[in-house]
Amino acid sequence: MSASNGFKYYAYILVYVDDILIIDKTPLNFMEMIKEKFTVKPESIIEPTSYLGADLSKEHFDDGSFAWLMGSANYVGKVVKNAKKALERDGFEFNKKLSGVRYSPTHHIVQNWTHQLFAMTNKLVFIRT
Repeated sequence: MSASNGFKYYAYILVYVDDILIIDKTPLNFMEMIKEKFTVKPESIIEPTSYLGADLSKEHFDDGSFAWLMGSANYVGKVVKNAKKALERDGFEFNKKLSGVRYSPTHHIVQNWTHQLFAMTNKLVFIRT
C-alpha cells in the first residue's frame, strides 16, 4: 500500500473465526469489501477496544499522529479472578503458600507438581471471557 505522501506500508487483516481486525490507514475500505461477501453487523464496525482478549487503545500525540497500544489488564484480571475461584473450590486460599518448594534456575519445580496442580494451572491459563 502507499500513503498519500508516497510512504509504502503493509495493510493487515487479522481474522479469527468471526473476529476481524483491520490495520490500515483506511480500514473502512477493506470492511466494505468484506461486507460485499459476508454478513456484518453494522454496530460491530467500530474502533476496537479489545481483540482476542487483549486490550487495545489509541494514544494521540501532540503532532497529530497516533499509535495503537495493546495491553493485558483485563485478561490478567480475569485470570486472577478465575484463579481465586479455582483455588477456593479446591480447598486452597489465595495468597497463601501452596508448598514449601522454592524455585531456582537449577531446580525444576514441575518435577514436584502433582497431576492435579498441573491440570489446575492449565485451566487457569485458558480463561473464558
